[in-house]
Amino acid sequence: MIVWVCLGLILLAYSHFAIVEPARDWDASDLAINYSAATLLRTGGNIYDSAALRQVHEARIGPPGVLYQALFLTYINPPTTALLFWPLASLPFADAKWIFVVINNTLYLLAIAWLLRELSASPLAAITCVLVCLLGFYYPIRQSFGLGQMNGVLVAILVAAVITTLRRRDT
Repeated sequence: MIVWVCLGLILLAYSHFAIVEPARDWDASDLAINYSAATLLRTGGNIYDSAALRQVHEARIGPPGVLYQALFLTYINPPTTALLFWPLASLPFADAKWIFVVINNTLYLLAIAWLLRELSASPLAAITCVLVCLLGFYYPIRQSFGLGQMNGVLVAILVAAVITTLRRRDT
């Protein structure tokens, strides 16, 4: 019982600092550039045209600040990255930001849980792992989700690769 209470308290604190605060208070500049590129891609535009990206950003999000001036002079990702954001580009940016932060966090937490389960971690080991991850990666995780980086997606992909490799080794 105490394990579940501790886990609940950890998830409550985590959700505030890794979901609510980043979605509410951070500018999500990395998400904004991907969102703008996906919006441009939806209309058949060139995602590497800086002026077009800026125009879409101003129309859908608002003033870009340092984007397209000092940070991200143009789109620096492959077109496949913009395709990942295609569904979010049909939503208003504020909604897309909340949804992306939730999806990113969900994938991050599920990937950690999947890896711990696959490694047959005890409940104490799992809680210890979660605490170490929260304490050791507190600011980087918060910053990553606040900037709209897709690290939760990447962690899920890496965990899937590790588990696939481990399972192949066992056969």
